[in-house]
Formats: sequence, C-alpha cells, structure tokens
Amino acid sequence: MNLLSDFFLRAKHWQIFLLVFGVCFIGQVVLVTGAHSAEELGRASLMRLGLGVALTMLGFVLWFWSAGTFLCSLVRPDLRPRLAFFRAAIICPVVFAFAVPSFFMSPEPWLFAVMMATQLFAVVCLIYDVHFVAKSLALVLTGEPKSLSDFGGTFVLLWLFPIGIWIIQPKINQLYKARGRPAFPAR
Repeated sequence: MNLLSDFFLRAKHWQIFLLVFGVCFIGQVVLVTGAHSAEELGRASLMRLGLGVALTMLGFVLWFWSAGTFLCSLVRPDLRPRLAFFRAAIICPVVFAFAVPSFFMSPEPWLFAVMMATQLFAVVCLIYDVHFVAKSLALVLTGEPKSLSDFGGTFVLLWLFPIGIWIIQPKINQLYKARGRPAFPAR
C-alpha cells in the first residue's frame, strides 16, 4: 500500500468529507475573491472553476481508487472482479474535469459535441467505479457472489457521496484495521 491509499483507508469519514468538499469550498472562495471586476470573471475564473472542480473530482476518485483496490485485494481470488477497467475508469473523470475549461473557451462549435460525448463516457466510468467499490465491499463482507440487487443500497450510498461516506468509510476502516494488508495480491 502506498502512503496515499493508506491515508484514505485509515481516514475517518469526516476527514475525507472535509478534504473533498474543503477543496471545492476553497476553490469557490478563490474564484470569487480573485476577481476584481465582472470582466475578470470571464476566462480566468472559468479556468479557476475548472481547476477547483478537477481537484474535487481528484479527491473523490482517489478515495474510490484506494477503497476499490483495497477491497478487491480482500476478495477471494475466484470471486475477485478485474481491476483493469476499474483502473482506466477511475482516471477518465479526472481527465475530463481538467479538460472541461478548454472545451468552454474554444469558439469551435464541434467541441461542444466532443465535450458532451466525453462527459457521457466520464459519467459511465463513474457509475462503473461506484459499482466496482460497492460490489467489492459486498464480496468482502459476505464472501459470496452478489448481484446488483444485493448491494444496491451500498451503490446508492456511494453514489450519494456526501451521505454515503459517513456510512461506508467506517466499514472500510474496520476492514483495514482488521486485515491491514491484503489477504490476496490484487491482479
């Protein structure tokens, strides 16, 4: 485990909440206080807003990355979901969040279509990330194959991040404390 994953797996729910939403809040304060006129709220503020959103998204998916890889490593090898698409799907929303301001600043109308298609793919990736973490948690807790109806509540809690973090993170903390290191090496 690396230092970043270790932080997210040991952190309390309120610490992760403050980290992710604190970055968002600070970004908004910088956005508003950095502009001295309405004209300055144009391009520069769009870039700052994009950076704030991207940093918030980065914190959000780092938590998913840490939880997903850790939980997957605890699942029995015969039930373990594959990490390959999860790893790719976790990166896409962050890349999209950093790229959005350049889409908006371009005068090219075709970039709007590219942005919409990319955004749709980023949302699909986020849904898969939530599914992966929810399913991995269910597999760790029960040790049996699960369908979406079996872990749908966890899926919804993870999707509603501000609410779900208060319920899901304590379970991850318990698993991390009890098992510490992965029982099975992840693929």
